[in-house]
Amino acid sequence: KEKKRNSTVLFSSYMDMVKRRGVKLPILDLSVAVSDFGSDEVMTTSNTLTPLPSSHLPDEISTLNIYGVEFKSPSHIQMLQEAVTLGSYGHVVWRPDAATDDDADDTSSSTLVGAIGCAVDVISCSFTAATDTSLDDDDDNDDDDDDDDNIDITSNGTPSSSSAAAALMRGSFRFVVKDVVSTFPYPVVIVDELFDDNYANDVPIVEESDDDDDDDDDYALNYNLIPPRELPSRCMQAMDALVKMRVEDKPPTSPLEDMILEAQGVDTSAQNDGSVNMELAAVFDVFRSELVEFTDLSLRNFAIGMMAVEVGELSYEQRKDALVTTDGSARLRIALQAMETKISMERAKKMAQQLTESSSDEKELKVGYPNMPPWAKSINVGTRLEYFWNEDYGWCPGTVKEKLQLGDELLLTIQFDDDGSEHRISFLAEEKVRWRPL
Repeated sequence: KEKKRNSTVLFSSYMDMVKRRGVKLPILDLSVAVSDFGSDEVMTTSNTLTPLPSSHLPDEISTLNIYGVEFKSPSHIQMLQEAVTLGSYGHVVWRPDAATDDDADDTSSSTLVGAIGCAVDVISCSFTAATDTSLDDDDDNDDDDDDDDNIDITSNGTPSSSSAAAALMRGSFRFVVKDVVSTFPYPVVIVDELFDDNYANDVPIVEESDDDDDDDDDYALNYNLIPPRELPSRCMQAMDALVKMRVEDKPPTSPLEDMILEAQGVDTSAQNDGSVNMELAAVFDVFRSELVEFTDLSLRNFAIGMMAVEVGELSYEQRKDALVTTDGSARLRIALQAMETKISMERAKKMAQQLTESSSDEKELKVGYPNMPPWAKSINVGTRLEYFWNEDYGWCPGTVKEKLQLGDELLLTIQFDDDGSEHRISFLAEEKVRWRPL
């Protein structure tokens, strides 16, 4: 049995641990549709939970990897009962043979062997006992003398007949399925722990350009061009920026939001005083200060990548991709692009909010016209700049292809980098906040 990870130093001895092999786990297959799989509060972008491993972290800073889940299907409840006995179960998020509409419920050995997922340790769970009185019908051939009690208790203390179950668990280790023990009423498999590939094999996906003047622009356009050695530091900087934004910019909830949250069992006092974000900041500070203990580069990148996925609150598909890949640099790229996109959007929103607040605080009405920003005078054909398209696309970098001066208005033809399309856009003083130089 694994010892409790109570070190105050990041789990640097993880590299000396023996790789887990031949572990028996009941599993929940998330690579196919699970109609009654309840959503977790941490996962706000999807109703499907994708846990991430935390066995490389001490318990005190693995709080981001604690999840809640609710089961309603009888087979899933049975699976959880066995998981209580074993202490853990597995979430499969990817199978070698992608399920189609015709075989979405296929959990045969051929499709599960080679599947990748994350094992979770069950911290606590509760079962809601079934109250179906049909078990007392006279037609039932039940010789038990305890017909007045329809709820049987299993050896592990859980009801054998339950209508729902809820569990709190912590992500443990990533695994690959090696063999299938059984598939009914729920899959039980044999798994081995899955490590990342050696960091020495990490190379840029696309070779860097020989033109040094375009390097910075290339990095901004294509994350595949960023050398692996730069990814960890950029991810740490992005996490630091996100954490500071959440601590500083946590808006208070309205009374109506408080009522809705309380009806859902959420502690509104914790939401309002920002304690959740303060805990996030504390966890990240410890993680950052002790990261030097990871001398193995593959494990260091693994730890940074998994932490970045949690801090960045990535979508279900992004979490799945980060869990499945064994390329540490690829995982860092996934997390970095998602985090920097969020940071750019948050900064644009904050800038717009500050402008709105400053204009509303004006005590005297100023008559006149807004001025163009000073840097607008230097715009010429070939100038690189960014235009805030909308909240969906955010800041879009591009190059000026044509410039027309119409009085106090600039009419610019911009070729955008993402798809090469050209658009003619008016550069108005009233909308100068939507423009910025590169």
